[in-house]
Amino acid sequence: MDKIKHLCWTCALVPEELIFAAGVQSKRLYYKSEPKAEPSEYTLPVNFCSLVRTYFEALTIYRDSNMEGAILTTACSATYFLYDALKHCGNMNFIYMLDVPRKQDPAGIDFFARQLADLAKTLGKHFHVTIDRDKLFQAIEHFNRIRDFLAIFHEARVSHRLSGQDYFKIVHLISISDKVIVLKQLEKIKKDILHADFADEKTKKKILLLGSPLLSIDLVAFLESFQVTVDIDDLCTGAGYLGSHVETEGDLYFNLAAAYLKSRLCSRMERNDTRIRQVKEMLANFQPDGVIYNLSKFRVTDSYESVMLKEEFFNEIATPYLVLANDHPFEMNLSMKSRLETFIQVL
Repeated sequence: MDKIKHLCWTCALVPEELIFAAGVQSKRLYYKSEPKAEPSEYTLPVNFCSLVRTYFEALTIYRDSNMEGAILTTACSATYFLYDALKHCGNMNFIYMLDVPRKQDPAGIDFFARQLADLAKTLGKHFHVTIDRDKLFQAIEHFNRIRDFLAIFHEARVSHRLSGQDYFKIVHLISISDKVIVLKQLEKIKKDILHADFADEKTKKKILLLGSPLLSIDLVAFLESFQVTVDIDDLCTGAGYLGSHVETEGDLYFNLAAAYLKSRLCSRMERNDTRIRQVKEMLANFQPDGVIYNLSKFRVTDSYESVMLKEEFFNEIATPYLVLANDHPFEMNLSMKSRLETFIQVL
């Protein structure tokens, strides 16, 4: 029997409820390979976002045979190049660019709702299904149950019953798994957490991780091997995944649009003053001993933000601040490890 086809997505602003309502599996785009010269270097500009270059490689040379296609978003300008490259040489059955507004006012939400309705129509046409209100309602209810589990795990992380890498593993598991089967897995994880004895981590040094999406656990695991705790609340591959509950009364597309746009967004989508307020709140709540900005090379908005935050906060307060640039999202080279070890010693 053929395996179930799935669609991949690259941005947390893609509502997986729509893919689920179409009867298709949804997975965040992850893959891991050795950093090396790839065909992307001959297809995309040389000075191109290393994160998006990784996505291109995952969607072409390393593509899963059951991957039907991918949904991209305009949240990042680099994905325009990615979309064009995939249309010309990706040989994909389905490729869709979701237009995401930067403004989160009623007009922006209404615009995004219309885009989501068009995505649902396109999914229905491609997979020969009708995404009616009942199917969408059931999908939203299903993902709200997943959000309930995520809230429990986040509270366990805040109360030091989960390490940063354990929390990352759970978010990663949800984002790549069958969304029906994963509920049973999450129930088991919940029971294990509630009945397990955990060492007190409150006395450990704390590091707040900001910046580009984290596609590998390696950075968090490396940091926590030095007996520090790592907070990933700022990342869409951390607490930013799935966001808040989606209302099930009224216009469901509008409700989806409102919930996703009001979740924590990246530097590409947020105003500078909003990002400054968000980081200020995280600094107050988490009270880290150090802050690391994970920066994917040539990711322009994150490059700007890493400097902006340094000038806004870390030139005037004593909290150590490190910008950690990487050439490849899965690369932890000796230079990076050396810088991290030195940073931890400073703490």
